[in-house]
Amino acid sequence: MSETRQQRRARQRREAKDATRPGPRPPAASGGTAAKRERIIDVELNRTLFDDDPADVYVSWHAEWGIRDDSTGTEDSSEDLAELVAAVLEDLRSMAEHNTVRVEWTIGGDPPEGSTIEAEIAALGVTLPNEVTA
Repeated sequence: MSETRQQRRARQRREAKDATRPGPRPPAASGGTAAKRERIIDVELNRTLFDDDPADVYVSWHAEWGIRDDSTGTEDSSEDLAELVAAVLEDLRSMAEHNTVRVEWTIGGDPPEGSTIEAEIAALGVTLPNEVTA
């Protein structure tokens, strides 16, 4: 049985409509999940030597961090550098669930006598990672 002129036109309209209708979205390249957006976090890490009172000399570490080019941020300080770095990384982990989080450390402050702050960080066994994972 051949199709009538009216059936043929209806079929052609359906085909034309189907051709312009968006089809199902292909899965994303990363296994069907949306691609993570990259966030760059600037961390300023400063070492401060408090030696005003010879009987009470100590070092304090201070960190300020936030998303690059954003006016808001977070800060914390501690006499224990490892504890401070752990607190910074813990704060950034929730962001790493949905973003690729890259960390850029800027180190400054009072260097130890006869050494550098970077050398003291290494001597304390603290690693400043360049990326944070969830």
